[in-house]
Amino acid sequence: MALVTINHLNATAVFVGAGVLYITVAYLHRLPIPVQPLKAVSAIAISAGLGPSGIAAAGLMIGALFMGLSLSGLADRLRVVFIPAVVRGIQLSVGILLVRTAWDEMVRSGQFSFRLSGGVEGPLIGMTVALVVAAAVWRRIPGIPVALLAVGLLVGALFGLHHSGPLTLGPEPLRLEGPSGGQFAVALWTLALPQLALSLGNSLMATSSAAVSYFGQQGRSVTPGRLALSMGVANLIVSPLGGMPMCHGAGGLTAHVRMGARTGRATAVYGGVLVVLGLVGGAAAPTLLAVLPACILAGLLLFVGVMHATLIAELRTRRELAIALFIGAVSALTGNITAGVVAGLLVVGLFAIIRHGADQAG
Repeated sequence: MALVTINHLNATAVFVGAGVLYITVAYLHRLPIPVQPLKAVSAIAISAGLGPSGIAAAGLMIGALFMGLSLSGLADRLRVVFIPAVVRGIQLSVGILLVRTAWDEMVRSGQFSFRLSGGVEGPLIGMTVALVVAAAVWRRIPGIPVALLAVGLLVGALFGLHHSGPLTLGPEPLRLEGPSGGQFAVALWTLALPQLALSLGNSLMATSSAAVSYFGQQGRSVTPGRLALSMGVANLIVSPLGGMPMCHGAGGLTAHVRMGARTGRATAVYGGVLVVLGLVGGAAAPTLLAVLPACILAGLLLFVGVMHATLIAELRTRRELAIALFIGAVSALTGNITAGVVAGLLVVGLFAIIRHGADQAG
């Protein structure tokens, strides 16, 4: 929503593009593989207020890069670098940052027409949502997140401080974004390169690893190469139309699984909903979705972040745990997962050099 309202991306291209990719990967993998925004690109673009052409330049470069990684086979060979400790460290980092984002959304002021003492209404509602979802997962009660979203829309309509405006049904007209050479140069350094390490670690390696963790042998078909190919093709098609730069992600996979998705049918349905939303309500999407209070979504995000961070428990040795915790700590302190990944890889390389030296001495 921030990319649509602040950066003026085309709402129809955003929703339809994500929906078609959801349906495509659901068919290819038969598993609830997620589709989500490129986090680093989105965050930097929003903070800098970049326009659709600059974001399109980044999406085109990232699409071409990941297409090359897939077709060359390099995406799968990079598994050697991203060992389990690094992957779990990335997942821990994503969990920490999701929890931090959830808290920021909960304490956002001006969500309701009422205010409790100390402004605790946002955190109170958000924490309640997270606890209700946790209880529903524990008791295996389906449909609770959807019910919570429905309640959230009702609460927002009755007590929210959203800005209502004219609703125009139908798609938002598409137009091609033609980035200039200068925009490509700026996007390379400010958007594409910061995204690279994050996408290699989270979108490819961590997602592939999480698929095996959740689905066993069936999840082994979710290889880094296949994920890189779908990312590459999607971004090359959608970015020039003013759509959202997209990727997969282990956090999204955890969200789908924890919310009850077990096959690709779940995410295909979700993709269909996004396509309909983009075609029917693309022009009115910002006004419609602004009704939902931020703390409702923050509660769901908090639950997902905590569950995602607990994947670190699968590590077996103290060294692996130390590496993962180090990556998580650096990412949390810097607010940058790429920094955590680079620091973690340096530590892994240092351990490898020390071990090699010990073997030579032995």
